[in-house]
Amino acid sequence: MLKLSALCGSTAVLLAVAACSSSDPASPPSTPSDAGAALDAAADAPIADGGTLPDAAPVPTPAETRAIAKLTSVCVAAPTDFGTYGSIVSYDRYELANPSWAGTDAAMPLQVFAPKGGAATHPVIFFSHPFGGNDWHRMLGLFEFLVSRDLVVVFVPYATTNVTSCGRYDTLWGGFQRAVDVLGTAAGMDTSRAGFVGHSFGGGATPWIAHEGITKRGWGAKASFLFTSAPWYGFRMMPADWADFPAGTRLTTMVYADDAVNDHRMAIDDVWQPFPGAKSYVRLASDAHASCKLVADHGTPSCAAQFDTFDSLDSWGVWRHLHALIACTNDADAAACAIVSGSAATANAMGVWTSDGAAVAPAEHLATPTPSKADADYTFGYTGSSKYPCVK
Repeated sequence: MLKLSALCGSTAVLLAVAACSSSDPASPPSTPSDAGAALDAAADAPIADGGTLPDAAPVPTPAETRAIAKLTSVCVAAPTDFGTYGSIVSYDRYELANPSWAGTDAAMPLQVFAPKGGAATHPVIFFSHPFGGNDWHRMLGLFEFLVSRDLVVVFVPYATTNVTSCGRYDTLWGGFQRAVDVLGTAAGMDTSRAGFVGHSFGGGATPWIAHEGITKRGWGAKASFLFTSAPWYGFRMMPADWADFPAGTRLTTMVYADDAVNDHRMAIDDVWQPFPGAKSYVRLASDAHASCKLVADHGTPSCAAQFDTFDSLDSWGVWRHLHALIACTNDADAAACAIVSGSAATANAMGVWTSDGAAVAPAEHLATPTPSKADADYTFGYTGSSKYPCVK
């Protein structure tokens, strides 16, 4: 296991990360298994206590602390209510091997981003990445924003090739559990307040991951929510499973009007409709003004200056609505809840163009969602085929 501190959004950090990663072990330190009931963690890690799992490695002290780099959107001023950076200015990044990695590709370590400062313990975001998005740098902007808001973020990569969809689910679920079991104390995780966030393949996996975390581990006992972005096909959630979500669990499903990859029917029929609690369906639109273009497609939640253009679809769209969902769920913030429900006058606002103050095309809260395109116009159409190929 490795604990690093990162300077967000800088080329120097990419080189530093690569240098650290190349010399670190790809698997946990060799420690003897023992025969008892619990996984050792933190200070007593080297002490055999009779657990059924191998002892965890001791948690190292931080190497260094560096500042969060704040991203600035192009052409549109940042929001001022939600979607704004918080008071936390630095964080620690933990890196930990994941024994649940499935497939024949070389295993990649999971990542935990933990605030330095703020409260003694922090709500946790379990993030499930899109297909092929197992490089955590691609979502670093979003992660740093969440950390600035005093949240711990857990990122578990899964294999892109040479593995089944069910194997990817196993990698995610096993990795999230390992992160909590080994790093929960060191990272200050408060798993009683838990959010489950995912995009594309990860968005389709999010309901099942949330169900397992809530029902099997007790995560989100005080507050829980799901945020699914342009979800792909979802597996393992049986119809009866949806009733297991606590009454207070909230859902926001977000789609993008010009997404030509994932049929919106996946978001509607497989996530939004069966979810039994308070829920919102938000659709972001493309817009253009002078030389500025906002394209609400499948790549909308880019959130990393090194790879993509950070724009107001990120800040006003993804960040603002996710932040409002977090504040509504964890803090019962009335203004946040009004944005989540769509009842606030500014709920669908997407800012104004800095060139002349004209309004950007608004988002939509849809009470009766419909897809933006015909089934045949998506790369992955909604075929209605079996959604339950994996055995739990």
